[in-house]
Amino acid sequence: MGSGFCYLCPLQEIDSEIVDDRKSGDALFVHELCNDILKIPLQSGDVEKMFWLGRREDGKERPLLVRFSSEEKKKSVMSRVKELKGAPKRYRKICIVHDLTPRQREVIKELRRKALNELERDKDENEGGSTEGNYRIIVIGQQTLKSN
Repeated sequence: MGSGFCYLCPLQEIDSEIVDDRKSGDALFVHELCNDILKIPLQSGDVEKMFWLGRREDGKERPLLVRFSSEEKKKSVMSRVKELKGAPKRYRKICIVHDLTPRQREVIKELRRKALNELERDKDENEGGSTEGNYRIIVIGQQTLKSN
């Protein structure tokens, strides 16, 4: 996660045979997304590279890899991803994720699996009769009866 790369997927690609038209359309879309939806102002030099991953085929959605000029700009974008939930329909199904190596993805997957297993194990232990840490009992106004 140390690079300035992130993926945008799935996006609707520009349907043009002219490469410059497609590149301009992609750049415009990324700028609109960042400026209007994520509220992160992009200047002309903030995006170093953009390219589609995989082969272009009809009916196939490909991710767009975007390299920001600074790690700070990428962090700003990643911190505002939740804004896509309330965005217009055009932007709502977009997923923005970090560009990770296969090894990084595997480590994260393993850590997530371990955390979920531990959470499930704790849940099972607490359902088995143990109330440790779940309840706090406060006694108010207790009286003692004296026998004569």
